[in-house]
Amino acid sequence: MKYKIIFFYILVIVGISTYAHAQTRYQTEIFSSYDLISDIQYGRAIKVNGTAMDLFLDFYAPSGDTVSNRPLVIFIHGGGFKDGDKVSNFGTRVCSRLARRGYVVASLNYRLGTNNTDKGDYEAMIRAVQDAKAAVRFFRKYSNLYRIDTSQVFATGSSAGSITALHLAYLDQDEIPSYVDMGSPGIGGILEGTSGNPGYSSLIQGVISNWGALVDYQYMENGDPPVFCVHGLNDTVVPADSSFSDGPFKYGSIIINQYALSLGVTTGIRLFANTGHTLDNSVAKQDSAIYDFSNWLFTVLKINTVNVDEGSLQYPHSPILYQNYPNPFNPETNLSFKIDKPQAVKLSIYNISGELIETIVDNHLPAGIFSFDWMGKNVNGKNLSSGVYIAQLSSSKLTRSIKMLLAK
Repeated sequence: MKYKIIFFYILVIVGISTYAHAQTRYQTEIFSSYDLISDIQYGRAIKVNGTAMDLFLDFYAPSGDTVSNRPLVIFIHGGGFKDGDKVSNFGTRVCSRLARRGYVVASLNYRLGTNNTDKGDYEAMIRAVQDAKAAVRFFRKYSNLYRIDTSQVFATGSSAGSITALHLAYLDQDEIPSYVDMGSPGIGGILEGTSGNPGYSSLIQGVISNWGALVDYQYMENGDPPVFCVHGLNDTVVPADSSFSDGPFKYGSIIINQYALSLGVTTGIRLFANTGHTLDNSVAKQDSAIYDFSNWLFTVLKINTVNVDEGSLQYPHSPILYQNYPNPFNPETNLSFKIDKPQAVKLSIYNISGELIETIVDNHLPAGIFSFDWMGKNVNGKNLSSGVYIAQLSSSKLTRSIKMLLAK
């Protein structure tokens, strides 16, 4: 029997039984409408020309909601750090659909301006990150007013906005390259910035990147927040891998996802074949991506959403599927995975078209590390050809996947 999976779709989302008391809040759109408050000032910053700029956001919340401690998602718009606005077709759909799931959501305006050089683009990104940090601090400062769980703050965006969200999550001060003038007007010397609301944490607990990229994938470190990536494989504006460089932002979703897997950082990815930047502005594709990353986000929420100390967030770490070895391989490779408690797991192999090749494991196993050899030679009467294959490990909570290269 043949099964289909979406091309390189890493996470399959299922319900978590411990949420039963909350029915389907955060998992599905249980609210029929949302409330919108526009143009809330969250900070004030100095632009690159030395003049001051007030920073504003729009705030979305589920209509009639009575919950007092809600996860926050911050949306950062795209536009190449040159233009764009907190009100946009994609951004509004993201914000409104997350609000109908029960989240509170903020869409930001931030400082714009770049001279289209690597240095200029990097400095523009720094200013955007500084403003995003100010917004995070703003909501931690006024968490009671906006009824926010300050230990569950997430960031997302599109294009330059996702580039900003990724660096908000993973860039540290000492990683900024020396060619960046941190003392220039509008930056002020520190990554944290001076855009407002000092004294509060600007850390986030997860990031969703929509056609974004990192300057250096090694900004990500073990123990960093979870990441989900969305990308079109034919994107010629921001790379899905590292096949070209759009300014300094070289490492796209595929590289980010693979490096996160190697670190054990909780991750997921949704790639669209034959699709360009912004998913070709296709509403159907963008809505499919919103559905998938919303379901992934549900899996990384804390169980308890009321009065939890910040920093106590526990990310799901099990199961862990390790990269196969050797890779590339011919004809045999070893697959290993780890589970931290007894549970039912399934380990399957798919080809690049999503066709099921073989199920290696489909059992209830005790906690531990398990290892299996896979012969990529003649499976179920099929003489496998050279190419990329996907190993997928599924449990009751998460699905992990890796790419394997059979080279004959």
